[in-house]
Amino acid sequence: KCDADWLTLIQKKTYLRNDQLTAVNVKVNKSILKEPGLYTAKISALRDDASKTPEFDMLATVVIPYEFNSSNNYSMNWKDQNVKQGMIKRYFIKIPAGQNSMKITLSRDASSNKYSRCRYFLYDNNGIQIDISRVLYSVTKDEKVENYYYDLEPGIYEVDIDGFFLANDSSTYNLGIQFLS
Repeated sequence: KCDADWLTLIQKKTYLRNDQLTAVNVKVNKSILKEPGLYTAKISALRDDASKTPEFDMLATVVIPYEFNSSNNYSMNWKDQNVKQGMIKRYFIKIPAGQNSMKITLSRDASSNKYSRCRYFLYDNNGIQIDISRVLYSVTKDEKVENYYYDLEPGIYEVDIDGFFLANDSSTYNLGIQFLS
């Protein structure tokens, strides 16, 4: 059985023998997964007898990335976002075909006087950390952290906004991602 409505088990039975591997075939309902993000479901297997003893649990994970193309001018901005201290907010970015350089801007609206003490981590399509930005800190009047990345490989990259653990409060930020030709 599965605990998510967007994931359907195609097969109803699988057999395990000792330490052998098994595969479980599933179908993803794309009409439910419309928003970019990370979706996780738990699949539970029960013994096929009267006892219904739990045999194993497994996780299924689907990533829906933000798409950059000519209709959004290969650029996206997220304004007035918020991340709590010690927490992260994840953005999955699909590198557009033919693009291999990216600009990431983490900023704050200095005129709003909203508190900010955050930074970002950038991970490549293999999940390997590429960079950690410097901290955007409103107390020291920082307004922008901007970095350029070149020779990017095709795939899905991840930008994690980190609510810095030493922050006094939640951080308000703006994130901009732009691909350069």
